[in-house]
Amino acid sequence: MRLFDYFVAETASRMQTGSSPDNPYVKNMLPAAYNDDMLMHSILAVGGAHLAYNSANREMLDITTRRHYSRALQGVRDIIGSQTLDESSLQRLALTLAFLCRYEVLSTAPQSALRFHLKAMQQIFSSLAKLGYTPFTKHSSHQIDELLALSYEWCAYLLRCNAIFSAPDTCMHDALPKEVYSENGARKSGMWETGSLFGTMTAGCQDLFGLIPIINDLHNRRLVEEEAGQARPSEQLLDSFNEVQNSIASWRLDNAPKSSPTGLRLLAKLNPVAPSTSSHDDLDKEPIAHDAHTQRILASEVIRHSLHVYSLVSLEGSSAGLAAVSQGPDGPIQTNVRIGMDFLIAMGESSYNTHLLWAILTIGSCTVDPFHRELLKFGFGKSRFIMRHVLRTRDILELLWADEDPQMYGPHGIRLVLAKYGIDFSIS
Repeated sequence: MRLFDYFVAETASRMQTGSSPDNPYVKNMLPAAYNDDMLMHSILAVGGAHLAYNSANREMLDITTRRHYSRALQGVRDIIGSQTLDESSLQRLALTLAFLCRYEVLSTAPQSALRFHLKAMQQIFSSLAKLGYTPFTKHSSHQIDELLALSYEWCAYLLRCNAIFSAPDTCMHDALPKEVYSENGARKSGMWETGSLFGTMTAGCQDLFGLIPIINDLHNRRLVEEEAGQARPSEQLLDSFNEVQNSIASWRLDNAPKSSPTGLRLLAKLNPVAPSTSSHDDLDKEPIAHDAHTQRILASEVIRHSLHVYSLVSLEGSSAGLAAVSQGPDGPIQTNVRIGMDFLIAMGESSYNTHLLWAILTIGSCTVDPFHRELLKFGFGKSRFIMRHVLRTRDILELLWADEDPQMYGPHGIRLVLAKYGIDFSIS
C-alpha cells in the first residue's frame, strides 16, 4: 500500500497543473484502476518512480517499481498479442500507456522506450477513430472519455516537448496526433478537446505547446539551408518565422478570469510592451501573486516568451550563440529571455510550475546572464518538483554553460550536449 498511498498524497498533486481539490488523477483515474490491474500497476510504477528518488531505501524501491512497470508492460503485450483490439481494449491500452510514458520520463528510462510508447498511443487513438468511436456522445461512457482526453493531452504534450531533441532525420513529432492542431499550430475542432479534463496538464496553454514542433521544423529547415551553403535564411523560411511570431504574439489564454489587484500590479510591472526598467532587486520586493488566476497567466507568459526565444534562435541555426552575443543584452533574444525569467521569478514556488520544465530548459539554454544561471541552478535543487529528470535537466544545462564552443547554445546546443556526452534524456 505504500506506493498507492504516496501516489494519492504526493505524486498526484504534482501531476496536475494548479491546485484544484478535484485532482483528476485521484477523483477520476483511480476509480478506473480499481477494476483494472494493468492500469493500477502503471499508476504504482509512477508513484514508485517519484518516491524512490526521495527515499533512503531507493534501491529496494527501484526494484519494486520496476516490477510494477514490467507487469503493466506485460499486460499491454498480452492485449496486443490477443489480436482482439476492441474499443474496451484500446481504451485500457491508452490509459495504461499514458502512465508508462510518465514513468519512463520520471525514471530517466531510454528515450527509445518513450518514443515507442508515444507512437503506440497515437496508433491507439487512430484505431479508435477507425472503429467509428466518437467520445462524449450518448453511446459512449463519458467517464472513460474524460480519462482518454486526459491521456490524449499527455501524449501530445510529451511529443511536443521532446520534439526539440529531434534532428531532421528522426523527427519525434511525426507521431503527433493530428486531430486537434493544423500544420500552422492553429486550433481545429478536435473530438478529445471537448472533455472537461482536456487542458488539465497544460492549464489552457495547449495551443502554445502546439507551436513547439513547428518551430523545431523551422530550426531543422535552417540547418538544411546552412548545409547547402546558404548564409542567410531564405524568404520562405522568414515567412514561416513571421507566421510563428504572429501566432505567439496573438495567442490569448482562453477564459482567463480577472486577476486580483496584487496580480494586476505584478502583470503591469512585467508588461513586455514597454521596456523593462525593473531590476531583480525590485522584483524581489514585489509581493508574489498567490491567487491561482494570476499564477496561471504568469505561467502562460513564461511559455510564450520561451517560444519567442526558441523561434528567434531557430532562425539563426547553428550560429544562434554568436547572434545572441552580437545582439547584446538588449537584443531580441536576451530581451525575451529576461522577460521570461522575470515572469518565472514572480511565480515563486507555484503549483503552476508543473508544465514549465520545457520552457525553463529553453530559456536556461539561451540566457547569458550569470545571475539567471545561478538562480536556475538553485531553483532546480530546491523545487517541490525535484525528481531525477529535473536534476538531469539541471546537469545538462550546466554542461551546456561550461562548454566554450559557440554552437553550445539554445536547444540546438542541448542536442549537441546530449550527443557529446551520450546522454539519453526526455522531458516533461
